[in-house]
Amino acid sequence: MPLLRMQPGDIVLPVREGETILAAACRDGFTYRFGCRRGGCGICKADLVSGAVGYDTTVADSVLGEQEKAAGVVLTCRARILSDEAVLRMRPDSKLKLVFPWLLAATQQEIEQIRRANAGHAINDRSGGARSNIVQRRRP
Repeated sequence: MPLLRMQPGDIVLPVREGETILAAACRDGFTYRFGCRRGGCGICKADLVSGAVGYDTTVADSVLGEQEKAAGVVLTCRARILSDEAVLRMRPDSKLKLVFPWLLAATQQEIEQIRRANAGHAINDRSGGARSNIVQRRRP
C-alpha cells in the first residue's frame, strides 16, 4: 500500500490501491480546497516533490498543461500514486486542515504496518512500464 507524505506539516497517510490522493486525504480526516472532483476545474492542484502518479483518464490540457505536468503539478482529485511513497507539497491557497482527527488516529497503526512491510525493500513502481500519463519527480 503506498504512503502519501503531504507538506507542509509532514502528514503521512496510507493510500489504497487505485485510490486518488483526494479520496485518501478525505478518508483519513483531512480536507482542502477542491471543486468538481473530475479534473475539470484545477482547484485541487498540488506539487509532486517525489514519487510517481498516474491518471486513469486523460486530463485536459486546459486544466493541466504540459509545462505544469513537466514541473510536477498534479490534480489530486484524479491522480493515483504509482510508487511506494509520494511526497506532495500542497499550495498555500489549498487550506489543508484536519477536520476529523479520530480518522487520522485510526490510520497510524496502518501506517506502521506499511512501513514495516516496506522496510528494506526497493521502491516499487506500479506503473507497469512507461505511460504518457505518469508524472515522476525526484527530490532535488
